[in-house]
Amino acid sequence: MTFMFESPPYDARSIANFVLDRAASQSIGISNLHIHKILYFAHGSFLLQRNRQLIAQHFEAWEYGPVIQDLYHQFKKFDRSAILERATRLNVLTAQYEIAQYQLEDKDAELLTELVDYFIRIPAEMLSEWSHAKDGPWYEAWHYEGKSNPGMKINNRAIAQWFATTQARERKV
Repeated sequence: MTFMFESPPYDARSIANFVLDRAASQSIGISNLHIHKILYFAHGSFLLQRNRQLIAQHFEAWEYGPVIQDLYHQFKKFDRSAILERATRLNVLTAQYEIAQYQLEDKDAELLTELVDYFIRIPAEMLSEWSHAKDGPWYEAWHYEGKSNPGMKINNRAIAQWFATTQARERKV
């Protein structure tokens, strides 16, 4: 599978804020665990449907599934509670942290809205279980060479192939 890069992927912090804003508009609280799983499934769906990355940063294999390290650290203070702040990034011109704004292309915003509205309604535990599928991208990275590998990068090509295979299998059912 070859990825087309018609426009660069988005910063994970911006997409996280998009997810949090969508959830807030529907009065749904999103935990740190939940946001990572939503981002992972939206990213995989985006790879499959747009043939390109949604998120610029790499997912890593952590014990509870795919995680984007920078986001985890920004939101870890909320533990299992709903995230009450937005992700920030450093403005190099002002040396101040600012809320990561999102400016999505129209076609990306349409697909992302559809994906997020679907995934925010699925409990974090269920998304976590799905992300841990045997022989899935997280599983392969976590169990690389037969041992646990916390922090190992999950390959986008593996994510896209798994999503394509999973979707093809679901169509047959």
